[in-house]
Amino acid sequence: MTSFERKTEPMTNMATAIVVFAVGVWGSLALARSASAHDLPQERALLLEIKPEGLEAMVVYQEPPGERVDLIKAQSDFNRDGALTGPDAVAAASAWVPRALQGLEFEAEGTELDRDPPRVKFRNEHNGALSSAIYLRWDWEELDADAERTIRLTRSEDSGTFETLVRFQTSSPLQFTSSSTAESATSATGRIGPFALDPDATVAVTVTRSNQTSESEASSESPEESKGSSTSKKEAD
Repeated sequence: MTSFERKTEPMTNMATAIVVFAVGVWGSLALARSASAHDLPQERALLLEIKPEGLEAMVVYQEPPGERVDLIKAQSDFNRDGALTGPDAVAAASAWVPRALQGLEFEAEGTELDRDPPRVKFRNEHNGALSSAIYLRWDWEELDADAERTIRLTRSEDSGTFETLVRFQTSSPLQFTSSSTAESATSATGRIGPFALDPDATVAVTVTRSNQTSESEASSESPEESKGSSTSKKEAD
């Protein structure tokens, strides 16, 4: 991906999940279709991770071989090596990202979402299609203990007919407490989905930050604090 010098840790945290997610998404799609590559529609899948300090999203988007793919390569592949990397990827992203996010709106109750510039990695598929992984991040003031936040993802009515698959995930100290999808029964695992988000539909999930102190925090006394506690206990005896 481009500009990975900044905020590389979130990418590491999401890398395994998004790879498994994306492979599963397009693996099932490939098995389900018998049409030629040129007849395939574009495809999109979203993995959204909710954290105490913000929201991260990975959008996997694929365009089938055809005029749009040929045009973006002709306009952005400056060194003519057939790959959209480095400056080529930056140039291609300006036209690609709006199309990949077409019709999607992200909201968070109680805070404004200020999105960082997206980072994009492109990949040429064997059938001539062009796929991408787009990393997005929104920061907010870190949630306090017992505080909750509701995230809404809306797909507009005019967002095309191609399938959009969505999965939410979170981890300690956050946990899902409600969901507007039929997948809410899986929320105890820290994951909701994947499920298809249809045009003119909204999905909302709510997370709450646990007030419980972790064992690691409870055992994080410094050697001096630990020694002082032992001394006080002996004096009391």
